Amino acid sequence: MAPARRRRPERRRLPRRRRRRGRRPRVEHRVPYWTAWRAALAARRGLADGDCEAANEAVTAAREALHGCLPSAWTALALAYLAHLEVTADHVDAAMLMAVDASLQTDEPSAQEPSRPLLLAHRWLSLALAGLDLEELAVAHAGRAQRVAAQLPDLDDRWRTLLLSAQQHVELAQTLHRRGDQQRAHELAEEAIASAEGRARPGP
Repeated sequence: MAPARRRRPERRRLPRRRRRRGRRPRVEHRVPYWTAWRAALAARRGLADGDCEAANEAVTAAREALHGCLPSAWTALALAYLAHLEVTADHVDAAMLMAVDASLQTDEPSAQEPSRPLLLAHRWLSLALAGLDLEELAVAHAGRAQRVAAQLPDLDDRWRTLLLSAQQHVELAQTLHRRGDQQRAHELAEEAIASAEGRARPGP
């Protein structure tokens, strides 16, 4: 006679939670940073389409959204990109203010760890400052981007920052050459060649 099988204890079924109807809040409502980037990209599109009014409104919206963001490399990146957009729009004063804010953000303790956002913040800052004819500062931020890239694993970023550094050194060398400072221009030209060849001198 076969032994009787034991019955498994019945599992209690937990009541299912009812799903609430309605859409979830959008990301931009929870994270002001993404609101700022959404507006920044809209500003870039406005500039590309020649719609200056829409671009100005988008930049203002991005700037207001960034007021709700904590100091970080990400915030510095957004401000640096906005500064570059303002240079493109020929808004010199606004570009200068945003570049200053972005530069201060990169000096915050929360932005000191090497990261790609910090690298890109220095890159966009360098390009914006070059557009403002502040070649010395453009070279400085290109050098900072280069030092950050040296601590990151992406080789493409390292080469891009080396080329950026070379470009900014050339621009400054030409400016100093026109002013008659031949010795400094020669030194900068050598540094530009070194950067282009991938053997840039280590910064302080």
